[in-house]
Amino acid sequence: MFGQGCSHLWGGGPQGRGLARLTRYPDMKDEIKGKADELKGRLTGDKSEELKGKAEQAADKVKRTGRDIRDDVKEQSDEERDREAREREAESVTEKRSW
Repeated sequence: MFGQGCSHLWGGGPQGRGLARLTRYPDMKDEIKGKADELKGRLTGDKSEELKGKAEQAADKVKRTGRDIRDDVKEQSDEERDREAREREAESVTEKRSW
């Protein structure tokens, strides 16, 4: 049957690695390119290429961290705005009832 034995590809493995991890951040190309450059530097003995790869990976990690922080702040502000709207709605309902 299709898909049997492929759970490791979708993050079903013991450490949750696989395609699911990569699809979480669809634009991880900088990290992947950095890893390739790092490995290329290791294989050829070129320290500058290896360091360049490590720098690209670190830059991608910083970008993703910034994006995560931005998303968390937006989510928090949306929740706060929704909570305030619900409170205002509840206040207006109680004001209409108190005649």
